[in-house]
Amino acid sequence: MQQQQQQLQQLHLQQIQPQEQDQQQDRERDQEEEHDNRLQRSRERHQDSLNGLLECGTGEGKEKEEEEGEEEQLHHEVVEEEEQQYHKEEEQQQQNQKIGQQENQGQKEEEEEVRQNQEEEEQQNHEEQQRQQQQQGEETEQHHQDQWQNHHQDPRLDEPPKHLLCPISLELMTDPVMASDGHTYERSQIEMVLRLPKARSPMTNEVFPCHVLFPNHRIRMEILDYKDSNNFLFSV
Repeated sequence: MQQQQQQLQQLHLQQIQPQEQDQQQDRERDQEEEHDNRLQRSRERHQDSLNGLLECGTGEGKEKEEEEGEEEQLHHEVVEEEEQQYHKEEEQQQQNQKIGQQENQGQKEEEEEVRQNQEEEEQQNHEEQQRQQQQQGEETEQHHQDQWQNHHQDPRLDEPPKHLLCPISLELMTDPVMASDGHTYERSQIEMVLRLPKARSPMTNEVFPCHVLFPNHRIRMEILDYKDSNNFLFSV
């Protein structure tokens, strides 16, 4: 079995080796042909150069020089024309940019004008609202004054009982509190008195034993009843 395998391998090698040799020969022939072609092209270029040098002293050489001069002149004119065209396009582009900038500036100015108009309109509306509010406040204040005047001029209306009035401000109390002297005051009025050093009672002129205040609910209910009986005066 091993001998058969060895024989097959040898047979295979014998078949491959001629093919490889042929391929190697073909590559060598191609390289030689390429080398010959290069030499031939080099000789042709050299011969052309010699012919050109020889023609420079003849009429054909002069004609060729003239043709080359004309071609160079034509090429120069084409280049100049292209440069002029390029400069024209560049100037046109710069002009378009300026126009665009002017348009943008005009648009910004219009937007700024619109914004200023809106601010002025808002300012006018705000001033109008303030004027209306001030007018309403003045009308309300006048209404209060008229009611208070009518209250004092109308003898049919009941005067508030004295014990419902603050002994300090002599006005109707809204938040009555009892101090340590046993008397009732408006909270805001008696608190100002208690802030003084060695605060004394407005009723007894004695120093307050303490500064604790207690809400007087009974007086507060009487004040609310009095307001209900004169509701038209305290409705606003």
